[in-house]
Amino acid sequence: HHVTIGIYNIKTGETIWLKTGEPLDQYFTCLTWSPDEKYFYVAHLNRDQNHLQLKKYNPANGDVVKVLFEEKSDKYVEPQNPLTFLSNSSNKFLWFSQRDGFNHLYLYDTEGNLLNQVTKGNWLVTSLLGFDKSGKNIFVGSTKESPLERHFYKVNIESGKMEKMTNEKGTHYISVSPENNYYFDLYSSTSIPREINLKNKKGEVVKNLLSAKSPFTDYKIG
Repeated sequence: HHVTIGIYNIKTGETIWLKTGEPLDQYFTCLTWSPDEKYFYVAHLNRDQNHLQLKKYNPANGDVVKVLFEEKSDKYVEPQNPLTFLSNSSNKFLWFSQRDGFNHLYLYDTEGNLLNQVTKGNWLVTSLLGFDKSGKNIFVGSTKESPLERHFYKVNIESGKMEKMTNEKGTHYISVSPENNYYFDLYSSTSIPREINLKNKKGEVVKNLLSAKSPFTDYKIG
């Protein structure tokens, strides 16, 4: 398969095709506009899926501006997430990578310089959920507590310091409000079928929205 990427101008009806080069049978993923819309970012992945190049394009003419960085692996590279630009910066972004064996977040600038590895350890970051008002901290889902659980953490981008926001054992799915003052916490465990709570930024329950009754209440189970 030969894939192409076109930037279509709604007002003029013109399409600019990115000059993605050869080989023609390559994958393109993690497509991301810069916040100022002056650049377009594409992760190029070879057919063997073990060599990635993150390229910066000029959408006005389709030219490659720069190769920001490369990732290689003896097995595979797995780019699944677009660039996430910091809420307080248009030239710094977070990048998901499994380069150290675990899925973690790395901070880069738009020239391709690695500024720091934000999260690290023998566990996974499973989701990036947003920023706090200051833009200095991010919210993530992680297996840090246990590979059998999913918890919600606040992480300082510069220092990597983590603050656990969920305490109940189990799997938590989080939805953060746009103002980052509240979040919905949907969780379950081997003993709790489902709980949905509205919590404040301190992790305190403001209101319980659902407490599902266990269907096994009247049964003896092994």
